[in-house]
Amino acid sequence: MYQLTRLTADRGALTNDDRLDALAMACQYWVDAMAQDVEVRMGARKEELMVAELDRLKAAASMGLAVITGHQGGETNSLRW
Repeated sequence: MYQLTRLTADRGALTNDDRLDALAMACQYWVDAMAQDVEVRMGARKEELMVAELDRLKAAASMGLAVITGHQGGETNSLRW
């Protein structure tokens, strides 16, 4: 914070402005993070989870493991192999 109190419009007022650069980058990160559309991000996250689950199921099937899936048919919730 010391650097913030010593800011002037003069060129070269700060010899090392790395802390201010880091603060500016952190602020920009949060501005960008808060500006995202929630619905779009939720859709992208659901897609990522679906791909991960499908990859897991493919790996289990390739190892010869049985995969149990839930199937809602009519009035009962039956499981099938």
